[in-house]
Amino acid sequence: MPRERVYFLLIGLLLLLCVNSIAQRSDLVITGSVISVKPVGAVVRMPMIKNGRPVREEAHFEVHLRMQYYNRGDAPLIVPTPRFFLRGKQLQFFDIPSSDSKTVANSKDRNYSAGKDWIKSLSRILEQPDPPIGYFAIIEPGSTFETVDLIKVTSGFRIETLSNADKRVKDIEIARPEHPYLTVRYSAYLKDKTATSNNPTDAQLRWKRFGKLILNADGEFYLETEIIINKLPD
Repeated sequence: MPRERVYFLLIGLLLLLCVNSIAQRSDLVITGSVISVKPVGAVVRMPMIKNGRPVREEAHFEVHLRMQYYNRGDAPLIVPTPRFFLRGKQLQFFDIPSSDSKTVANSKDRNYSAGKDWIKSLSRILEQPDPPIGYFAIIEPGSTFETVDLIKVTSGFRIETLSNADKRVKDIEIARPEHPYLTVRYSAYLKDKTATSNNPTDAQLRWKRFGKLILNADGEFYLETEIIINKLPD
């Protein structure tokens, strides 16, 4: 192959990689930190053969997160808040802090459901003339929107128990992370493949005077945070 042709092929490959890199760069960056993780669930008293201590039955965990949404673009963004994704939250756990690392475990929120009632509720929200406060935040260029979120999961953490001297009181429980890193994924798929109307893209067009409504390439709601250190505050 002539040297000139190889040269132009290499230049073309570099340009293609640059274009893909720019295309994948999102104006929205979501970061977060873990505020607390609390073991919760029904408590039962074990038989006397086990000292009669109250213990957890089917324990799960309430994960409290502080979230920051940053608009690094040059136009206002309309971003769905965690409240919008009441039934569409998922934690992904990682052992390596890399964007291309493999998920080692995941846990959906206990409220996770794609039920018709939830879909109808979101559709009604999207039919409003303005982005409803509480469900959406309008973030100006260079600005940050901060909020907190509560996700209830059944895995990803373990309970460390410290004995209590009083047998009538349950042991002290501490939630410990099983993996050092996590991301949060928010999703709501509302498209009706058989309908002519498209709620997400219709809302994007209706609300464009306020900013750009964040949708993925398929015209659906899907957000994912950057890697979060899965460490409880000292």
